Amino acid sequence: MNIENIMKDLNLIMLNIPNNLSSLEKVRWVYKKAGELFSYDYNYINDEESQVIYEKDYIGNYQTCIEISSILNLMLNNIDSNIKSEIVERNVDSRGRVDGHKCNVVSIGNEKYVLDLTLDLYLIQAGFQTKNFGYYTTIYGDEDIIPLADLEEMDKKLGLIKFGEYTDKKVNDAKSRINAPKNKNLSFEESVDLRISEMNKLLYKYNGFLEGKNLINKLLHDFMNYYYKDYYLTNENEMICCIQISNNEEEVWYLYSLSLGLIKTEKEKISQMLDSGWQTKSNSLDDELKESTLK
Repeated sequence: MNIENIMKDLNLIMLNIPNNLSSLEKVRWVYKKAGELFSYDYNYINDEESQVIYEKDYIGNYQTCIEISSILNLMLNNIDSNIKSEIVERNVDSRGRVDGHKCNVVSIGNEKYVLDLTLDLYLIQAGFQTKNFGYYTTIYGDEDIIPLADLEEMDKKLGLIKFGEYTDKKVNDAKSRINAPKNKNLSFEESVDLRISEMNKLLYKYNGFLEGKNLINKLLHDFMNYYYKDYYLTNENEMICCIQISNNEEEVWYLYSLSLGLIKTEKEKISQMLDSGWQTKSNSLDDELKESTLK
């Protein structure tokens, strides 16, 4: 298993914080640079090698939210005396349930900000504007909010806008192409294929499955005006996602994996995968596949 020790990269970040910055700008610089390094992957979180082992001067790039917030906490508390960071629990709504989730609250003078690097990893790495740096509060609501426009100005000053412009603009451009008058009379399948094609132009080659799936979720929400549902399959080494897209009369299926990206598939192929050793905990997927074989 190839798990890189990124301790040297974290040290490099700390040693090269630009001079003549405000405390908040230093925090922003460290946050985005650290966000380029980490991945959260279900296949690695229980592997002893991937955990934070400070005694051995070892940090792997695959971490949990607890470990990511712990590492960021150490980094932020060593920037300067004006910055104090602590780890807090934040409730995050995920698939209809509220889960305990760790992030950071940073105090700079009289101001406090919630920083949730775990949830921003996929956005930072694919060049999007962050959505979890001083943009939300905890359940107590006593933290400050930083407008996205202010963060954009800060990123411009610090040279932190990846690819020259936020990928958010590319998403808006893709929406315009999808909604062009010439596409008004496309069939259901043609329309879905067009939207998936635009998604594929924006997919980033992540190291971790969760970051990739988070981007897929975002782009499906932005581009797809049809009903869609996802199902997860696993084997001993990998997790993938099968996506059903429907207009209540027709349906198409796509598959997302780190190795293949987002590709078209069929129910029969998913059944073959399950027969060849892949597994799913989804009863609704089993029902879908059984229904297909009965037709």
